[in-house]
Amino acid sequence: CIRDRGGEVRGEQVLIVEDVITTGGAVIDAVKQLRALGAQVDTVCCVIQRKREATALLAAENLTLLALFQNDDLS
Repeated sequence: CIRDRGGEVRGEQVLIVEDVITTGGAVIDAVKQLRALGAQVDTVCCVIQRKREATALLAAENLTLLALFQNDDLS
């Protein structure tokens, strides 16, 4: 995950945007860092979700995952 812009995130609503999510591990790490800085993060969106279990893993961190495509859709 790469921050799009610098500056203060405390109190800001932040949307995580990824191209591909497999397990969501990198996203969870980034969200923890952003939340520690005071950002409000509750939604992640991606173009391709490779593994369906990522939805549950992100939900366990109070994150909603929105995916344009599931890996199965592209087979």
